[in-house]
Amino acid sequence: MFGLMRAKSCGQSDQQRLQRRLNYCGTCKTVGTLYGHKARLLLNHDTVFLAEILTALGGEDFNSWQRSLQSFNCLNLPKTDIPLALEFAATANLVLADFKLKDHIADENKSRWRFAHRSFAKSFEKAAEKLAEMEFPLEKLRTVLLEQNKIEANISGESPDDILNLLAEPTAQATALFFAHGAKIVGRETAQETMFRLGATFGRLIYLLDAFEDYEKDFRSGQFNAFRRAFESTQNTLSGALRRRAAEMIRFAENEMAERLAELAITEQLKELFVWRLNDNLTRKLKTNLPVLTKPLICSPKRRMPLAQRWKNAAKIAAELTANRWQYLPAFAVVALIAFIAPHEAAKAKSWQDCAGMGFNLMFLGALVGAVLAVPAQMAANLPPEITGRAARKAARKLQGAGNSSWCDSCSDCIDCGDCGCDSCDCCSSCCECGSCCDC
Repeated sequence: MFGLMRAKSCGQSDQQRLQRRLNYCGTCKTVGTLYGHKARLLLNHDTVFLAEILTALGGEDFNSWQRSLQSFNCLNLPKTDIPLALEFAATANLVLADFKLKDHIADENKSRWRFAHRSFAKSFEKAAEKLAEMEFPLEKLRTVLLEQNKIEANISGESPDDILNLLAEPTAQATALFFAHGAKIVGRETAQETMFRLGATFGRLIYLLDAFEDYEKDFRSGQFNAFRRAFESTQNTLSGALRRRAAEMIRFAENEMAERLAELAITEQLKELFVWRLNDNLTRKLKTNLPVLTKPLICSPKRRMPLAQRWKNAAKIAAELTANRWQYLPAFAVVALIAFIAPHEAAKAKSWQDCAGMGFNLMFLGALVGAVLAVPAQMAANLPPEITGRAARKAARKLQGAGNSSWCDSCSDCIDCGDCGCDSCDCCSSCCECGSCCDC
């Protein structure tokens, strides 16, 4: 799931990236331990954000976490001594997913939602029992969330802001309950009030963004939508003026979120990182760029490394992790291969076992496929220009002879249209020195 607090690794220190990875992987692995591997499919970035806050509030020493939580191996799950912050966040993830699926069933009653809920029913039941053991006010949570339909049926207000605040209240209160109880779980009872306010603001922001993104889908399906009700809109899309107004309301909640984060007893660097992350995700979601209360981090694009240099670096990483010992030759080969395919991830490994464990990382498998598919393109990119030019001209003449192109013979400098991103008729005019030589 996307989530408001999905993270990027760029612009962060090594310690910040480590903290994020351990919370993300730790929450995911804890879900696997407590509720089964299948339940890990439900992992949400926003509950990982809750884990990050709770581990920071609780003053967790990540270096003391058991080996399985620090391992890159997705299949290496913790058995005992799971940090309470991760256990609570993992359980909250399942319980909230349960309510979300039930909400989809109530709204749409589609077979896919019923099937999904049946598939995870045992995990949901176990998570509810676990939450009750933690003395979480589960009945209060159910009561709050059940109020949503009543509010939607009887909503009234003097302004769009009033209506939206009333509609967002159940989600705000439910999220606040988790944030406040989480502070208690990690032994920070004094922070419960602050966490409650933070959770309420975060929940309101989640509700508003969901309504904003689902406006057109809700209109097509005839489902209730908060912005359509607040603006009394009868259009299938929000007009430009209403979109800007909705975005401003969401941005106002974002700035309120930044103020709430400032009240937390965590490091200033972590506060700024959370605010930047939220702003970055909202900017992409809303396609707007309004000022916020923190200086944005700059993400520079990763430069593609030539294959020869990539292999050289991979061999260096493998040599460092295996201490150049001949008895570690098989380990050297495995580490070198992984470091060649995923150099940035392999550079974070502290031992050859860590690096080898990436072979069992679910995300690594995707990177492996992508890396293999990218090799031909990289090799082609390293060929001399005169070779690629001749190949392109030959292909162009071949296509012309087959009646699939209208490029003229005199146009000798054409290159592959895919390289310039235009259609066949525009390729000559855009990429050839002879100008527009197409007959289209």
